[in-house]
Parts: sequence; C-alpha cells; structure tokens
Amino acid sequence: MKPFLFSILPQQISFCLTVIISLLFSSSLTFAESKKQPNLLLILSDDQGYGQLGAFSDLFKVSGLPTDSVKGMNNDLLQKHLAAAKNCMPELDQLAKNGLRLTNLQAAHTCAPSRMMLMSGLYPQRSGVYTNLDINKIGAPKELPFLVKNIKNEGYRTGLIGKWHLGLEEGQHPLDKGFEYFFGFDLPGTDKYKSKDLFRGRKSAAPNGFLADQMTEEALAFIKDESKPFFLYLSYNEPHGPLPKPPAQYAKPFSSVPRAQNFYGALRSMDHGIGRIVAALKKSGRLENTVIVFASDNGAINGAPLPRNGHFRGGKRTVYDGGLKVPALIHYPALISSARDYSESLSIGDIMPTLLEIAGIKIPENLDGQSFHAALTGSSKPIHDTPLFWASETKVLTAESKVAFRKWKEENRKRPAGTRLWHSAGRPAAWSASMGQWKAIKAEGYPLWLFNTKNDPGETNNVADAHPEIVKKLKSQYKLWLAKMSKPIRWYDSKWEALNAP
Repeated sequence: MKPFLFSILPQQISFCLTVIISLLFSSSLTFAESKKQPNLLLILSDDQGYGQLGAFSDLFKVSGLPTDSVKGMNNDLLQKHLAAAKNCMPELDQLAKNGLRLTNLQAAHTCAPSRMMLMSGLYPQRSGVYTNLDINKIGAPKELPFLVKNIKNEGYRTGLIGKWHLGLEEGQHPLDKGFEYFFGFDLPGTDKYKSKDLFRGRKSAAPNGFLADQMTEEALAFIKDESKPFFLYLSYNEPHGPLPKPPAQYAKPFSSVPRAQNFYGALRSMDHGIGRIVAALKKSGRLENTVIVFASDNGAINGAPLPRNGHFRGGKRTVYDGGLKVPALIHYPALISSARDYSESLSIGDIMPTLLEIAGIKIPENLDGQSFHAALTGSSKPIHDTPLFWASETKVLTAESKVAFRKWKEENRKRPAGTRLWHSAGRPAAWSASMGQWKAIKAEGYPLWLFNTKNDPGETNNVADAHPEIVKKLKSQYKLWLAKMSKPIRWYDSKWEALNAP
C-alpha cells in the first residue's frame, strides 16, 4: 500500500503545482490588465452655453428661457434655433448616452481664470487672478504648479492642442508646465483660417485649412502613438469669435438659421473632430480604456444664438449661473455602462483631481478641487462641504446698469491714449457663493441677492429678506474664503476694496 501511495505522490504534487502556477499566472494577468493606466482625453469648448448642445436640451424648458433673450423672436424662428442647438453635436450626444452628465458644474465666468483653475485645481484668486486683465499678456504666475506634471511623472505622454491662454514666457509655456507636446496659441481667440498666432512647441507654426480641422488632425497624430498611455488636453477655440463661415459640410445643416449658421457650424466642426477621434480610439481597441471629459470654459456670451445658456440668467462675464454653469460630461466605458446624471455641485477645478484618481495617481494635498471619482461608480453624494465661490467683475442685467456702463465707456474713450482703463473698471466687482439650493450674489453698489436656484434657476426672485440666517452664513463663509485669497495682480484697487467691503 505505502509504495503505491508514494509512487503516485510526485505526480499529484506536480499536477497541483501546475494548477497553482497556472492560476497564479492567470490571476496576475487579470490583475495587471485591471491596473492598466487609462488614456485621458480632456476636451474643452470655448464660450459654449448650457443650452447649445443636444445632450443638455432636456434639462430646461422653452418656457423657462429668460424673457429678455426671446423678446422679439417669433415662435417659428425660436423653434429653428432650438432645433439647431439640439442637432449641432451628434457625436457628443452619443457619448452622453453612454456617459455621466455633470449637470451642476461651475467654471469661472471668463476664459483665462477658468483654464487656470482647470489646470491647477486651485481657485485662481489664490494667485491674484480675478479677471482676464490679471493674466492677459503676462500669463499665469510662473510658480503655480499645474497637475499635468503629476500625470507626466507617472509615465504618460502629455499633449496640449489648441487654446492655452496662460502664457508662453519661460516658466509659463505648456512645455514648462508638464506638457511634452504643444500645438496651439495663447490668445482669447484667433483667425480660424489664416492664424498668425500658432505655435508648435516654442516655434511658430503655419495654419492649414480650417483651424478646428487642423486641431483634430494634430490630435489624431498625437494619439496614434500607443507606446504609453496618453493625456491629451484638446482645447478647441469653438464657438469663440471670430466666427467666419466654416467649411460647407459644417455650415450647411444650419441654413435655416442664417444669423446663427456660423456659430452652430463652428460647434459642428468641433463635434466632427470629436467623432473622428472616438472612431480612431475604437478602431485601435482603446476606447474602452479611455476617459473622455468634455466641458465648456464658461457660459455663452450675451447675444449668442439661442437657447444660449438654457434657463440660466446672464452669460459670460456675469456671476449669474448663465456665466458660471457649463455643460460637462464624462464617457468612460470601463466604469460607466449607461447614461447617468450627477447633479451635485462641482467646479471646473474638480476635473483634474478626478482624472488623477482614475489613473491611480496621488492627488496633491490642499487643492480646492476635489475628486468626484465616486460619482462614476454610482454615488450621488456631494463632494464639497463648503460653498463654491467666485469673485470678479460682473455685468448686472438691469436697464440702469446698461445705461451706466455705456456712459462709463464714453468717458473712458475721452481719456488720453495709454491711460484708458480695461472694461472691467466700468463694471461692478461682485462675489457669489453657492451651496446646495442656495446662491448669494453681492455686486458693488447693489444689495445682496439670495436665490433658491432649485426653484428659481433663472435667479429672478430675491429671497434674502426671507432667509437672513442663510445670508449670514454664506456671507461669513465668503469672508473666510476671501481672507485666504491674494490681492489682484492687475485688477483695480477699488474693485479689491469693494470685494472686501462689509
């Protein structure tokens, strides 16, 4: 009996070891595959409103559009504008159908501060940037760290294609901030066909056709390299002006709205590029493991085609929600398998920390931005336990304010050349603080307004007198926040004083 058992034991041990090794090897492959770093694609549009794409068209009603925006427009033309907005970005709409809509994301109300917050995860006011005046021509503070470096240090190829608007001097250039590749420009806007402002790396680059198409081609070339995972910041300049007539394939679908044709054609050109990039990722088998984030940098300008900023009041350069709330979504098949919404408050500064967490990269401490990674897996809990703040200039949407600003501009034009003031000197300084359903706004020379944005998204009914305890709390929290911020770099002392007024 014993000899027989001992004779078969080595075979049993050998078999068991083979099975164990096989299982371990199989498990290690699965583990490695599950830990594979995702590609990160961050797409930013420029001055696109909450209502100017189909994916967000169900979030507001026509009856809720601000009355001043539809005044004088007949219903037939209004419906044509609504149809143009609903159908201008079919590729992005498809991503939303299998993604997470971020329905309550705030950006800054102007280009450069918003982009600075996006890249750093910090309020730009910490560095003294309140308006474009604080950053135009001089760039973002050179010592400010951008989170792209954290991504690059973890083995990613990093690229920026498109609008930068944060400086090209030594220390401010994209190549100094963590990007390995740069093609684009550093102004608010540029010519869409014959731009003289383009750079590839640190050298001037020639324009080639319609700018949105050229950016798409650059993006396709960048993602073609599969040697490493990539982080690509694709910063289109659409639909920011100037808005010449785009190529016929983009303009033709919007012939029914001739005054808005160039605008919606510009959005279609960007959307067409997004579709080409998604198709290339799908063909190469990388779409499943690519995180695609889309957002606008601020709301649409006043006067942009309807439905502009949906049911929100105001637009770019206002601290009303039409200036601050932007369309945003995430598509990531590995975590998001069907359409969902996340309606808790977010800021544009939350995007990069979220991408870091998705990629398994340590998030730096003391950021204002927070990761909303949990929302991708189904959580509906808020991530911010303090209000979202903004402090800058604002347009005040009253007839009296418009008259006062026109008068200021006339007086400013009379000043000697070289002493004329930036237009923000003629607009009141203002701050806003929003937490949950409540939002406080205080503009220089005006009483404090409090809005219940859940019941009143158009910010038309001031309920400050009915809720003094909420007003007191938001004012107190704002004062604590402002005390941690820096004095504006170039914005006027009188505006800083107004922000600090009791």
